[in-house]
Amino acid sequence: MTDSTIRTRSTASSTATTTENEMTPSTTDQAEQPLLTTDHNGKKSKTRLYTYDEVPDWQKDNHYILTGYVKETNSVRECIRSLFYLHNESVNVLSHLLPGSVFPLALALIVGPFFLVHSNTNNLIKYLPSWLFAIPIYPETTTSTDKLIFHIFFSGFITCLSCSAVFHLMKSHSLKVSVFGNQLDYVGIIALIVTSMIGIIFYGFRDNLTPMRVSLGLVCTLGSICLCITLIPQFKESKWRPFRASMFVIFGLSSVVPIGYGLWLYGVSETFARTGLMWVLLEGLGYCSGAFIYAARVPERYSPGTFDIFGHSHQIFHVLVVVSAYFHFRGLIEAYKYCHENLTW
Repeated sequence: MTDSTIRTRSTASSTATTTENEMTPSTTDQAEQPLLTTDHNGKKSKTRLYTYDEVPDWQKDNHYILTGYVKETNSVRECIRSLFYLHNESVNVLSHLLPGSVFPLALALIVGPFFLVHSNTNNLIKYLPSWLFAIPIYPETTTSTDKLIFHIFFSGFITCLSCSAVFHLMKSHSLKVSVFGNQLDYVGIIALIVTSMIGIIFYGFRDNLTPMRVSLGLVCTLGSICLCITLIPQFKESKWRPFRASMFVIFGLSSVVPIGYGLWLYGVSETFARTGLMWVLLEGLGYCSGAFIYAARVPERYSPGTFDIFGHSHQIFHVLVVVSAYFHFRGLIEAYKYCHENLTW
């Protein structure tokens, strides 16, 4: 074989290799560059969704959800862009982003000021239109403390839903960001539990300071312990697992203690009136039902792949969290009314 022939074949081989490398993107390029796909209308799209088997192991949380995954992006911009197309976390994000951030901002900045200008509202919370939620002002007894109690609950509600929305929006970024987002999610849950109990305890024992202070101290202490367990890395070690589980169980049950004491001290009918207990029980039913559905992974376990985008258990849980928070708010309003109309302190 002549030298010219060898050079010719070598050049051809090199050219073919170069062409192949240019046509086949590297693994890094694939992770960083959105792939062109065709949507159901036949139009080109820069978004590709992945199946359960195609995503990294750390993204595999529910094996009954087969499709609709946003694969690890390593990009904040790509995570935010996922707000604008459908995937299996879209409902999880929007079901908490809208009521937890967009709706409160709209009330505070747009709806509330409009009604303040165009109506003579007598609502305790000025930016809530009275046709939406009527919270009367009692001139002789209503104080700034009452406003504070309601705003404490609002802050917990907004914190919980906003942390949840951020977690579900950013969880496809990377394992590190997903772990941190999961911590934020727990912080939000703790905040909602603590801030929800504060109002019910305050109005339920408004004329009895000792049980009020003891109950508030118990809930806030247990909430602070659970917050530390969530955020301090050392508590993630396996040896602390029984302690972690025990503290969250105790924290969850701590809400029963003041209610139980109220039932013993005031009787059933008055405790129901003092605490808006019917609404609180509906709240508990909503939370427990949501947790059960989420743990059982219903309905997707009975038809894997059918509820990937709409209707799977985590989405139902999110909706029930919002509904349960609404029930609590109604209970808080009833407790506030009863306190100012029937109690003296």
